[in-house]
Amino acid sequence: MSVSSAGFRVRAAGAAATMALAMLVTAVPARADGPWFVNATKQAGLRHTHMAVSPPVILPPETGGAAVGDVTGNGHPDLYFTILDGPDILYANQGDGTFLDVSEQVMGSDRPGHGSNGALLADLNNNGHLDLFVNGGLRTSHYLLINTGQGTLVDRTAEYNIGPSGDAGHLGQGATAGDYTGNGYLDLYVPDWSSRRPRDPPRNRLLRNDGGHFTDVTELAGLDGMENQHGFAGRFADLNRNGRLDLVVANDFGTSALYWNQGDGTFIEAADDAGYGTGTNDMGLAVADYNNNGWLDIFTTSIGNQGQDPLPAAGNRLYRNEMGHDLPGLYLTDRTDDAGVRWGNWGWGASFIDYNNNGLRDLVMVNGYPVPSYRDTPMRFWENQGDGTFIEKSAELGLTDDGDGRGVIVADFNNDGWLDILVINHGARPVLYQNRGGDNHWLRIDTVGTLSNRQGIGAWITVVPDLDDADLFYVHEVNLGSNYAGHNETTAHFGLGLLDGAVDYVHIRWPSGVEQELFNVSPNQVLTVTEIPEPGSAAMVAALASLLARRRVRRRRWTNVQA
Repeated sequence: MSVSSAGFRVRAAGAAATMALAMLVTAVPARADGPWFVNATKQAGLRHTHMAVSPPVILPPETGGAAVGDVTGNGHPDLYFTILDGPDILYANQGDGTFLDVSEQVMGSDRPGHGSNGALLADLNNNGHLDLFVNGGLRTSHYLLINTGQGTLVDRTAEYNIGPSGDAGHLGQGATAGDYTGNGYLDLYVPDWSSRRPRDPPRNRLLRNDGGHFTDVTELAGLDGMENQHGFAGRFADLNRNGRLDLVVANDFGTSALYWNQGDGTFIEAADDAGYGTGTNDMGLAVADYNNNGWLDIFTTSIGNQGQDPLPAAGNRLYRNEMGHDLPGLYLTDRTDDAGVRWGNWGWGASFIDYNNNGLRDLVMVNGYPVPSYRDTPMRFWENQGDGTFIEKSAELGLTDDGDGRGVIVADFNNDGWLDILVINHGARPVLYQNRGGDNHWLRIDTVGTLSNRQGIGAWITVVPDLDDADLFYVHEVNLGSNYAGHNETTAHFGLGLLDGAVDYVHIRWPSGVEQELFNVSPNQVLTVTEIPEPGSAAMVAALASLLARRRVRRRRWTNVQA
């Protein structure tokens, strides 16, 4: 592969790269002083339950969501939890390993809850502050709370046209955000599994952000066929690397779908042609480059116990992206059994995670359902071996939760460079697993868009630790994809193994098309990169015009908030 100012040209990894990846696995030995993860829930102050009273079966059984992001602006990731029989909870990260409940202080009478489900923290108006989207559950609409930048979140659901009364009874399963139109604002895809009203089909919705107002363009964008699909999770992702965000969704009952972005505001459904969606009951969704070939792969959770499920299509799915081979008709191939990740019981949320910073994305998923065969089943964690296979190591690593898991979140909650895991349990307490870390190096990158959306969602980051060994590289697409009813942090995390010295090269392709290069980057830091078009370029002129327009919009909105 080659590096140039025009961008990073990715080719399929060869034998040398595969060997290098396999060697990385030996860079981090098992800990001799106890498990890799420790349960830090109590010390962190996460003391709530998803439901105060726990009957044998809690309805709706698919509930239990959370979101992560720096709402308070102190540089530490905060946590938002949805609650089934009470008001939702916002915890402010204190930066010392503990969280403080600031729900009433921040949201006041606008506080969602009492049947809410999934949640999303995203800067939807490009003012530099994270807003809050929450599935309304059994109320008349979803919620949208806008961050004033003054320590409060205020309900602007109606103003932004998020949830008309026609959504009454539609639970919603979280949301994913991405700028599929390229206008610099984050759009929303909201999956929906069912309605609580008889004979009312699910309403999966695509909401286009027009800059302060959302428009339901589900039918206009060519997604009207998803109306009867029981949606669980979604992710905007540039799967074919053409610079446009596609949409991949995990649906129940064998209806998972993949939509290619046509670049004109419409999508074309292509799951069958691409080789995606062969699972029977897809629920959780994870997207990342697990084999380090420069292309995003897909993992979906489903229902399945090894030796107990007669259906050959039961269980999870791992799809390897083959588009880097430039072979006509070859898109995704099913590598589930080769990788050893099919069986995870009644699966829900999932995420890729490089837990030991060796440069390989591992897999974590949660599971459980209140029926005998799937009750009290342990969560799953598969360690990436670097040769296309994974080994299950949850108990060895200290990940022992066997609750009725729904959501899972991966983030560095204590800013030490090691990724932690949060499990959201249905009808019970969450569990926070703190990563004790090791000796490997890391690099974390926060993106700030100017011409692109403010968070840089959709930015494609390539890291080459050593230009003399350019076949070994890592890619990450900054995203707000739904794992199931929640999402990970947006900071791009790169494990660097036992790297000797600085990172030679970092390349960022922004959603606007602007490209930036960084050289000789020190490891073990959180690096904030602001989108900077070339001086005098058309992109620079457009960026300045966009900034001025956004300032005018913010000034008008702040006047409205004060009034």
